[in-house]
Amino acid sequence: MNLQEWLILATACFALACSPGPNSTFALTSSIKYGPRATLKGVLGGAVGFMSLILVALLGLASFITENPILMQGLKVCGCLYLFYLGYKLWNTHSLPEATQVKPKGLFSQGFLLAISNPKIILFWVAFIPTVVAIDTLTWQTIALIIATFAFMETGFEAALVLGAKTAQRFLQKHIVKIEKTSAVVFAGFGLMILIN
Repeated sequence: MNLQEWLILATACFALACSPGPNSTFALTSSIKYGPRATLKGVLGGAVGFMSLILVALLGLASFITENPILMQGLKVCGCLYLFYLGYKLWNTHSLPEATQVKPKGLFSQGFLLAISNPKIILFWVAFIPTVVAIDTLTWQTIALIIATFAFMETGFEAALVLGAKTAQRFLQKHIVKIEKTSAVVFAGFGLMILIN
């Protein structure tokens, strides 16, 4: 993966991490209720869950493309449509997701389970990765870089939410339209990249 490909990846990871969703809501509500120290465990649990899903997506996608290149075209079209759907949904949603019920014990497990219970993450990565790097050239180093980049962005964003929960919550509520419209444009742009490639 060259620098240009990595910058595209980092931009997508940042947009995905900053999009309000179940894990960011979990981080906010847990931090307000149980404090930053306990909640950081939940953030780490979510990061481990997301990394697991990305690994599953990349390994499954790599073997799939080498065995069925024609079917991959259909998958890319479905992925493109899914990215457009995400963009459309974000463009038309102007509120934070409902708060997730949290318990003080087992925040790591709750963060992990919340992350892996979202199969849309796999669909996103299956749709997005072919726009950045050729699937048949995926190496363990590239996979590790992809996972590390997303984990850094996601964990960094959620840790910032946790450490500034009250301010972040007010900021998100105040700027939710701008955040979601920007994320919508980014997702739609990646959908267009799939169509062009």
